[in-house]
Amino acid sequence: MKHTVIFGLILVCMFSSCKSTNVSDAKSESEDFSQALSEHIALVSLEANFSTGYKWECSVEDSEIAEVIADDYVSDDADEKLVGAGGVQTFFIKCKKEGSTTLTFRYRRPWEDAGEVEERVMTLKVGEDLSGEISE
Repeated sequence: MKHTVIFGLILVCMFSSCKSTNVSDAKSESEDFSQALSEHIALVSLEANFSTGYKWECSVEDSEIAEVIADDYVSDDADEKLVGAGGVQTFFIKCKKEGSTTLTFRYRRPWEDAGEVEERVMTLKVGEDLSGEISE
């Protein structure tokens, strides 16, 4: 199965210091999400297929450097009810402290004891300014 990794970094500290109508008037579903708007967040997006029961799980080697604060799945434009239709699962990783840590992603069915179908290992380097760089 081909997986595309999209690396991204979102810097939204500006939103915490300015009064933007879009941000201040937006109602988030959780307090954690609104808190994330003022932090440095690294994104990792992987192709997935939730309709088959498989999903990516992420573990962070050093939780003092970074932590996964959320993940989200978006189906492809195909009919969402179609079994076998894929999508993209995105992990939001909060950069907390300068340093380097390993991110391990396992693609599996959570309820099965058998090993994962695929494993991806990436390195997250967090700079002094809490910016993140992800490499595989």
